[in-house]
Amino acid sequence: MVMVLTLAACTFFSTAAFASVATNIDGYKGRIGIVGGGGDVLKKGMSFDLAVASSAYNEDVSKLHVVWSVSDSSAISIKDLGYSASNYEYDAKVQLLKGGVSPTVYATVNGIELSSTFNVDADPVKATSVTLSNNAVALNGKGKTAQVSIVVGPTGVPHIDGDANPTVTSGNSHIATVSYSHLVSGEKYFIVTGVANGSTTIYVKTASGPSASCLVTVTGAGTPATITTPATTTSKPATVTSKPVTTTSKPVATTSKSTASSKPTSTASKPATSGTPISSNPENGASSSPISTASVASSASTASDSSEASTVSETSSSPTGQSKDNSVNIAAIVIVVIIVCVGAAFIILSKRKIASDNMDDTQSIDISSKGKN
Repeated sequence: MVMVLTLAACTFFSTAAFASVATNIDGYKGRIGIVGGGGDVLKKGMSFDLAVASSAYNEDVSKLHVVWSVSDSSAISIKDLGYSASNYEYDAKVQLLKGGVSPTVYATVNGIELSSTFNVDADPVKATSVTLSNNAVALNGKGKTAQVSIVVGPTGVPHIDGDANPTVTSGNSHIATVSYSHLVSGEKYFIVTGVANGSTTIYVKTASGPSASCLVTVTGAGTPATITTPATTTSKPATVTSKPVTTTSKPVATTSKSTASSKPTSTASKPATSGTPISSNPENGASSSPISTASVASSASTASDSSEASTVSETSSSPTGQSKDNSVNIAAIVIVVIIVCVGAAFIILSKRKIASDNMDDTQSIDISSKGKN
């Protein structure tokens, strides 16, 4: 015959509580029973220890024969850890595998079956509805309060975070304020307090979406509530017209004038008294007018210097700008070329004139010599 004793689980038993539900076994001073549990709230996935021990302090129960088992292996598992000499007990590890169930653990001790049942909370679910005990509240006077209960559906099961405790807010705290509370038992409610005359709405919202509202009307509070409307500021972007600034840069007119005369210097090439003569007559000691190479070069150099000195470099500011400066430069170059050409022609003509005069003198001398002969 098997005797079945059931222990209330979920707590660690005191010696007195343990003794009241345990059983007597011959040969042992204390009462033998199941010790341990997972606490007041049990959820899927939790694990904890159980033990078979004596209510007598440090009584050796190693001679007992203990067998562990469970009512539903899909909802709860148990592992036999054997006898612990240091703790004077038979130990087992329990794990909850399913929510919303109440599995039982059995320990058969010397033919006597002991059991402990665990109520496991269901898995958290999303809220499907929110219901208020009052959808409208009237408060007569400042400081008056009213309590409104909140029921989140489905009932009888835990809700996910954000749904178990919904947010509660006041549409206008200048008219009525609100505070939310919930009890260990699961009851939820809010308390609304009147502030000033007027009407506002209390909003109850869950994270999953379902919500509810309650209209609150406050009268007899003295002055009407001041409703503050946020100021709407319209910012019109400024139109900035960027007008390009026209800057006219006028170069400083600088006139560079040479100290030399702008007119070409006419240098008369006279026969030089030195140098190599073209022809000479040693008989009468008369010599033709010789022309010096240095004199010719000097004449050409003088003409070139005179032409360069006559160039006036002027830069003037005018509406035509750079084009006029280019025209002035071209004109100056043309003038220089003309002056050089005139100077060169003058030198060539002078040279030929001198040569012609020398030739005439030579012929005259030859004729004169022949006459004498």
